[in-house]
Amino acid sequence: SSSYKQKKEEDLKGKARDTKAWNTLFMRSDTVASWIAEQYSVSKDELLDPTSSDLGVRMALGEAHALAETKKSLEGNGVSVAALEAAARAAGKQSSTR
Repeated sequence: SSSYKQKKEEDLKGKARDTKAWNTLFMRSDTVASWIAEQYSVSKDELLDPTSSDLGVRMALGEAHALAETKKSLEGNGVSVAALEAAARAAGKQSSTR
C-alpha cells in the first residue's frame, strides 16, 4: 500500500512538472462555482446541489463561459491571449525535450 502511494505521488509530481498539460487560464472548480453563483444570483449550495443530475454539465458550461469572459477581459485590457497560449505551448515543448 505504501509503495502504491509513493508511486502515485511520484507520478503526480512528474505530471505537475509537465507544462504541456497546463492550461494558461486554468481555473479551480471552487472559483468557477463562485463565479457562476454570482453571475446567476444563486447560492453555491443551490448550484452545487448533490441531487442534481446535471452538475457536471453545469460546471463545464460555467467554466467555458468564465474562460471566455476572462479572455475577453484580458484582450480588452491589451493582453494578447494568443501570445500567452503560444508561450505556454513553447514552454511545454521545451520541457518535453529536457
